[in-house]
Amino acid sequence: MLGIGGGEPPTRREVFEVLSKNYGLQKHNFVEVPPSSERTINKSKLKEKIGNRDLVAVITSYIEHDLTNMVSDLRDRGALSGEVVWVNESGKTGIVRSILAHVIQ
Repeated sequence: MLGIGGGEPPTRREVFEVLSKNYGLQKHNFVEVPPSSERTINKSKLKEKIGNRDLVAVITSYIEHDLTNMVSDLRDRGALSGEVVWVNESGKTGIVRSILAHVIQ
């Protein structure tokens, strides 16, 4: 199960499309957390969304610091069951490549 935070809406959508078409990711196993410039979220709602994900990919090239800080804090407090990968890529291909590289490790 994958959670993806940050990034622009078309990028998140395209990442999901590639992962679903080529790697079998199903919609119920995918959750998006837009940057706070799109939608406000508090820490408890964030934990509800990503707390049980196996992997949380945070697109750092397009994300507000408050969301980054909340994800870091949840990770540091052990409130996330999965791993967090900080993705420094901005395009769908680079983001998918970063996610897959982490999964393959």
